[in-house]
Amino acid sequence: MNLTNTTHGNTSELVFDYFNVETDSETAIAFKVLSYAVIMVVSIVGNSFVILAFRRNVTGQMRSVYNLMVVSIAVGDLLLAVCSIPERITRIVTYDSWLVPGDLDNVDKIMFPRTAVCSGTALCKLVNFVEKISITGSLLHLCVLAYDRFLVVYYPTRAMVSLRSSKIASAIIWTITCIYWSPILYYGAVKMEEGHLACGVRSHTPYWKEWYLAYVVLILIALVAIFVFYLLVACKIWLRRVPGNQTRNINRLMERTKRRMARMVSVIVCAYYICFVPYWIGWISCSYIRPQPKAFCNPVYHFINIMVSYVNCAVNPVVCMVFNHQYRQEACHVLKDPFGLRTNKMRLVVKRRKSSTTVDGPLMLNSRRLRQSRRGTQLLVISDT
Repeated sequence: MNLTNTTHGNTSELVFDYFNVETDSETAIAFKVLSYAVIMVVSIVGNSFVILAFRRNVTGQMRSVYNLMVVSIAVGDLLLAVCSIPERITRIVTYDSWLVPGDLDNVDKIMFPRTAVCSGTALCKLVNFVEKISITGSLLHLCVLAYDRFLVVYYPTRAMVSLRSSKIASAIIWTITCIYWSPILYYGAVKMEEGHLACGVRSHTPYWKEWYLAYVVLILIALVAIFVFYLLVACKIWLRRVPGNQTRNINRLMERTKRRMARMVSVIVCAYYICFVPYWIGWISCSYIRPQPKAFCNPVYHFINIMVSYVNCAVNPVVCMVFNHQYRQEACHVLKDPFGLRTNKMRLVVKRRKSSTTVDGPLMLNSRRLRQSRRGTQLLVISDT
């Protein structure tokens, strides 16, 4: 892979040149396209299940602060899968070319009418804008969620105990994210470069390094904060003791809860770090370090770190389904009624089942104990005779 130097205003950016090298083989292209297609399908289906589970709330247990934050992250992951992954697939097939024209001065006006040119520019802006707000919004939601879990464990009275406060926090996150990345809607453009169309933002943005540097600082602070908060939560739960005399069943339940919480925390943190840390290392190295380190600025690492960052969109709903039985129950209800035609009826059935369990539970337990005591008495009489 060759590197070319592109200059705009006061900025100078080294970019990858995919067009002066031998193209990938058909097998490599098929593997890349298949990988992105699988990630896109799993992400769309999984995040749709998470959103529908929260929206329908058949069991009546989904409306919580934690689930609202998870659903907000799922919305961002769904937008990323729908808007960004198809663009990545087309770039693989066309060797990093942009398909829809957007430069009025360098396109054939007969072949591409003005409406197509304007739509190409708008699509370029939209794809880059959605990609950035989805990644940033998800990161900030994870940070707020980690902080809320920390407050729940250490300071329960200060945590976000209402859906209203969590909705306000989520709205603030998305608003700040959209405002910060709004320059993309102005500077994003499609240009003709070396005989091919290219959609870009940084090469057309003056002082992009200072703009992105604030983003890098935010990323580092958020990643460290997420790790510290969840580490403190895990330590607190692991060291917690039940007051009073502990029976064997209570100890067993506490140990099971500790292991389950430790697994969930480790999976959430490790999944995000594994998916995004390689991407940020490569992006920072190739954007700010000169000369560029070849270990991170090569086509193989470039493809792997971007693809793995998209894997996080598919991992989040899988983690919800594995570690939260409420999502599994709601997913079963969604599969039984995909179009939501019997949602109210299913809610009524679940409510009646809960009420009957609450009323009949103690009676069933007492009758079971009575049968066991009678059986023990019979065995005692038989042994005495």
